[in-house]
Amino acid sequence: MSHPALPQLFSARIREQFAHCSEEFLGALDREINTSVLLHPTKSKFLELAGSPVPWNDFGMLLHERPSFILDPAYHAGAMYSQEANSMLLAQVFKQILPELEAPVVLDLCAAPGGKSLVLSTLLPEDGLLVSNEIIPQRLSILRENLDKWGLANGLTMGLSPEKIPFSGQFDVIVVDAPCSGEGLFRRQLSYREEWKPSFAGVCASKQDEILEEAHRLLKPGGFLIYSTCTYAPEENEKQILRMVQEWEYTSISVPMDSDWKVDIWSEGPVEAYRMLPHLTPGEGFFCALLRKADGPSEGFRQHKHAETLALSKKEAEAAKRFVSDACEVWKNEANLVFTGRRHPFLKSWLTAFPKSNSGTQIGSLLRDEFLPAQALANTRLSATGVPSIEVSREDALQFLRRETIPVQEKLGWCLVTHQHQHLGWGKALGNRFNNYYPNEWRIRQA
Repeated sequence: MSHPALPQLFSARIREQFAHCSEEFLGALDREINTSVLLHPTKSKFLELAGSPVPWNDFGMLLHERPSFILDPAYHAGAMYSQEANSMLLAQVFKQILPELEAPVVLDLCAAPGGKSLVLSTLLPEDGLLVSNEIIPQRLSILRENLDKWGLANGLTMGLSPEKIPFSGQFDVIVVDAPCSGEGLFRRQLSYREEWKPSFAGVCASKQDEILEEAHRLLKPGGFLIYSTCTYAPEENEKQILRMVQEWEYTSISVPMDSDWKVDIWSEGPVEAYRMLPHLTPGEGFFCALLRKADGPSEGFRQHKHAETLALSKKEAEAAKRFVSDACEVWKNEANLVFTGRRHPFLKSWLTAFPKSNSGTQIGSLLRDEFLPAQALANTRLSATGVPSIEVSREDALQFLRRETIPVQEKLGWCLVTHQHQHLGWGKALGNRFNNYYPNEWRIRQA
């Protein structure tokens, strides 16, 4: 397949910026891209995929050929997520600071479509909490879908512009995967080549300045900031890191990189960052750095004394017990939505700011003492062992994922629909008919 030519001014800048390897660099941008996936730590054990490991992420795999994700029930069940291999380097950076974190609250500030949040979730300690934010409503919906399919049980989502997030000095770690000019995607998104302009880097850098100022406000003194982009432009990468070190007195933290990974390590004095270049690594362009905020006083967050979760009544708890594992602690909100997760200390701050929002992973709802299971209960695999289930063929699995009826003769009532050990969702088998409760907005629309 022929590719649109690279922008001349872009090529000229790369020849100056990467003078020692520019021809290999530019030539690699016409190389075929590699398909890669992030594997779910537990659900993926049932998969049979042909590929090789992503060296810098224990849950990453480079596939030998691209599958049809849209027609793979395991993909919809959250057993894997299509993700760019080089961006998985985030795992190596996050692992560097894990020994210093206790019950951490981690904010993925620009989270959609969710890949970075999923990488973080595979490493987040059991006592940690992940907050994923996206300001664009349509992208927030996609983010929530991807997190729910993965089965994230210790996460919260919000959709606020960074300056409106009220939790000043509350986060132990903030990941800023910043909106950028996207030069690193010239192989995957060929249209970017024709749309690119030299001014894009400056425009994006100005937006990044605003986002980083808010990240600085939200981060605890002594907390960690992981900054990343998918571009090569110095205004959006190296200069941003230098600015934070020089103006805000952040400390650059070095991250060990295996020489076999061929990560390009950039440094200027005590400042260090990591670049994935197209001729050295299998994926797209990626830049990242790890910084630590200076110690100092925190302004704290004024919590409301009534910001607490609500307990289920005895009847409600009995109804929920039929569906939910005994290992789960459950609670509800004023709208009778039922949640599980971990009662992290941050939850009180969350409920102070957002009293009517989700306060964990929604696993069901209550209607006149009856418990109605939610899709996330299937995806988290936290359902009770006695819940009836129906194992279906691939054809019926796809029919279920299209939100169509499937042939079930048993009169089971509420039941889990499964395919090859993957939980697809909930249905109600009534003998003469089957009611499909797969989320309408998630349904497969492809024939």
